[in-house]
Amino acid sequence: LGNKSVLMMGNHGVMVVGENTAQAFDTLYYLERAAETMVMAYMTGQPLRILPDDVARRTAEQWANYPEVGDKHFAELKRILDEDEPDYRN
Repeated sequence: LGNKSVLMMGNHGVMVVGENTAQAFDTLYYLERAAETMVMAYMTGQPLRILPDDVARRTAEQWANYPEVGDKHFAELKRILDEDEPDYRN
């Protein structure tokens, strides 16, 4: 994968990697949300307004500066699961 964390495999799905499970999960979570948003936007039939490359690049750089967000997101999801469905640990 080189310096990438997501590989889209035609007819095979997606492979996501990360430094740990939390970061891989977070990457997959937001990839799925982005894909869902894109499909919904296409469903409107309206022309899409695409962000300029510099805005997209800056956003990606800012997001990359917060790598601990994935760990915190995953920890919170596990806390919710512990509360609501503690049997998953068995």
